[in-house]
Amino acid sequence: MIHRNDYKRNQAFEMIFFIMSVVLLGAVSTYFLYKIINPIITYIFVIFILFMLFSFEKDSIKRKNLVYLFLATVMGAGALYFNGSGFGYLMFLIFPMFTVSLLMKISLNKRFYSSLSTIVLCSWGLAAVTSIGFRGSYIDSLMDGASVDALNPNMVALVLGSAYWFVRAWIQRSRLRGELKLPVTLGFSMVTLGCILLCRSRTSLSAFFLLVLLDGILGERMRLSKKLAYAFYWGIIMVGTLLPLGYVFLWENSTLKNISILGKSIFTGRQYIWGNLFEYMKQNPKAIWIGTDHNTDFYVMETFNLHNSYMQIFAEFGIIVFLIYFLFLFYVLARAYKDGKISQNKRNYLMMGFFLLIVGYTETILVYGLTLIFLLLSFGLLASQESWEENHAIKKNRKLYL
Repeated sequence: MIHRNDYKRNQAFEMIFFIMSVVLLGAVSTYFLYKIINPIITYIFVIFILFMLFSFEKDSIKRKNLVYLFLATVMGAGALYFNGSGFGYLMFLIFPMFTVSLLMKISLNKRFYSSLSTIVLCSWGLAAVTSIGFRGSYIDSLMDGASVDALNPNMVALVLGSAYWFVRAWIQRSRLRGELKLPVTLGFSMVTLGCILLCRSRTSLSAFFLLVLLDGILGERMRLSKKLAYAFYWGIIMVGTLLPLGYVFLWENSTLKNISILGKSIFTGRQYIWGNLFEYMKQNPKAIWIGTDHNTDFYVMETFNLHNSYMQIFAEFGIIVFLIYFLFLFYVLARAYKDGKISQNKRNYLMMGFFLLIVGYTETILVYGLTLIFLLLSFGLLASQESWEENHAIKKNRKLYL
């Protein structure tokens, strides 16, 4: 039985999470909101955390989650203190861990999922329209370093590929007749693929194609096998961590420098960023443990962007926080499989999570403020409780709990 306090807690969290989703999804889907929200995203995260802290009881987070949060906060703050960076960066690490931890204690009802799915679908639609407006000259000028007042094509592709899995789960839960769900899903998949192609985002395109194929071949088996899901998780993490090493090695020892994909060279400058990072680590061994100063310039663009989520976390906080972060995400995955399997609904959230981890090979989306919403929609909802029947019973018999 769900008690009155639990019901109120669910309602409070659903409202906060929904508002937060609208704000962040709006910012990654429209350039107007992006310009407004991106500069103040750290303060927005602080506000949402304070709202959630005052809305829930002290036992709202499991003890093991508290251990991860404590270690990430202490070690992350220590790393930023010793490497001389601003403490605001810590919020990009703590905010998703804190929110996911709350989701693990929350039972979200079906109406909430439907409302959230509508918002995500709108975000996908805006991204699709934006992708149609991209032209080769625009993307070429962006690649040449020109200042363009529009969303980055890679971000638009990320929105398309991430929202796809959420909307797909919604289609499967919808009241469409069974024989219509497959053609609708296939049509939606083809449109999403076409829009990502227009963005010329190679990592999102590769991740999307790979995971749609993987879901078709092994999706049901992975839903029923936690060992298979665990193997894919750690395999993706390992490849993402080692990829920069291999990429730099190929650049220094390969004749493939003139090969291009979708009109862009396979070597886009990341080899210089990652090569400079590795050289810095050689000259400053302590940085392996505490990270590097955010003022460290690894490329001529003078921005602390490693273009790889794994290297970004490693460079910002050091190897200990890196391990804490990905062990926490694995703990979330393991909790989702506590019964040895996951629901069909969560199967889509799992694929969304894998999509993000793969796109993280060339983008810093796992610790970039605005795109953290997709981490919450994947690993967060993967960890949440789907007690729709219990919530329905509460609404029918609300007088019992008032």
